[in-house]
Amino acid sequence: MRLTLGLFLTLVGACIMLAGIFLALRSLVGLYQGVLDDPMGDARPVGGPEPGDAAQQGMYQGVIFGAVGIPPFLIGIVIVKGAIARKLIRAGRRAG
Repeated sequence: MRLTLGLFLTLVGACIMLAGIFLALRSLVGLYQGVLDDPMGDARPVGGPEPGDAAQQGMYQGVIFGAVGIPPFLIGIVIVKGAIARKLIRAGRRAG
């Protein structure tokens, strides 16, 4: 039961972190795509926001979203290691 819970938490945490990485990289790719489409920056209105500002905000949001997955991932790893250690100890007691 503990092993299943640990694996579930690890999987959920990893999925959340990967989604955060995807969101951050999507903002970065969008920035470079904009530079490739308009290398001289002619389409940006005078006095308008820099293209990097929106990409920076998007990357921060992705990083924060991904950081939410760190606690369940780490808790899941600790639970899995504990469950495996218990199984090994029980197996050693039976054998010895």
